Amino acid sequence: MPSTGAPHQTLPEATKRDWLGARSLAMTSAPRRPVRLRRIDPGDLAKILGLAAFVLSLLPAVLALIAGVAGQAVHLKGFFSYRAVGHFHLAAIMAYPFVNALGGLITGFILAWLYNALARRFGGVRVVLD
Repeated sequence: MPSTGAPHQTLPEATKRDWLGARSLAMTSAPRRPVRLRRIDPGDLAKILGLAAFVLSLLPAVLALIAGVAGQAVHLKGFFSYRAVGHFHLAAIMAYPFVNALGGLITGFILAWLYNALARRFGGVRVVLD
């Protein structure tokens, strides 16, 4: 097999790359020790929880839309007819993921604030980082 012309270089142990290609100091044989998580940024946690709530609410919204279309095919009469609740049903289904995302944002802010207050008083959670 022909060589590429570039000599093979070995990286020092502290600068090897992990399976994602990022340089990692954790690949050394240093012992792992726990660290305390003293503070969580409320904006970061709110963003993640809001996005997770949005994504997780997409499947129920799609299933509700399918159920609404199936219910329309039955031709119900009276208050539950498609004319009475059909457009509201569609608007509610489309708003559902966004309302859930707003709930996730608010929950993220509250949880981060509560964690930070309790961590200041009682100490944070011990975490082992790789």
